[in-house]
This record gives sequence, structure tokens and C-alpha cells, in this order.
Amino acid sequence: MRLRPATDADWPAAWDIQREAFLPLVTETWGGWDEAMERKCRDGWCAADTRMVEIDGAVVGWVQVEHREDHDWLELIAVASAHQGAGLGTTLLRLLIDAAHGRGVPLVLSVYRTNAARRLYLRLGFTEEPRDALRVRMTLPPGGTRPSAT
Repeated sequence: MRLRPATDADWPAAWDIQREAFLPLVTETWGGWDEAMERKCRDGWCAADTRMVEIDGAVVGWVQVEHREDHDWLELIAVASAHQGAGLGTTLLRLLIDAAHGRGVPLVLSVYRTNAARRLYLRLGFTEEPRDALRVRMTLPPGGTRPSAT
């Protein structure tokens, strides 16, 4: 696995991965993707904050993290469905956790309550705070537990 900086030209590949990886969640929550949702995703894309995930030269995912003064904000982690369930997401999260904690700040994210990744975040030691009816905010402070995700 290799992480490389994203460029604006990576958006089409990133969108393909995001659209496919999140289709079940988006379908369950809103009935499927529509043009407004795609536009919102495109508008939220920030190549400067994004790293593309490559395996054997092929893009299989991406992560977008904003390094804020008092925390690192994980905006999105997207892994192609064909690469889910094999530990890639866990590996990426551990890298992001180590980077945030190396800066002495927590890693913070927001996740849909029905997103299966929520269980992974809990296993890695994140704590939850209610956000709204659909999402929870999750935080892993520096020095927070980071147990095995097995």
C-alpha cells in the first residue's frame, strides 16, 4: 500500500470509489445518489487535504484529513468495495491515529449511526458523542486506547 498526495485530476477516480463504497448507506438513508449529493461531494473534495491509496499502482481508496490547530478532522475515508474487509481501512486508520497523536492532537470524525465502520472506530478506542439523529461524532484523544481491531 502507498499513500500519495491527491491532485484535482484524481476527483473522478475518488468519486467512483466513494459512490460505489457508500451506495448501500446512501440508498438506505436517502434512496440513492442524486446530482445534488454528487455536487456536494465534489464541492467538499480538497486535494490538498487528501491522500490517494494505491495498491500495485491502482487507486483503491482515499482519505481526506484536515489538520486543525487542536485536532485532526477525518473528513472521509473511502475504500473500494473489492478491498473492504481485508484490513486496509484499519491500516489507514492506524496511520491517521499515529499522525494525529504524533502532533499531540485527537483524531475526530463524524459517522452515520448505521455505517458499519462505526464498529471499527469503537474497537480502535474512539468514544462517541451524539451529533444528530443520523450521525455521531467520534474522538480518539492522544494517549487514548488503540486496541487490536481483530
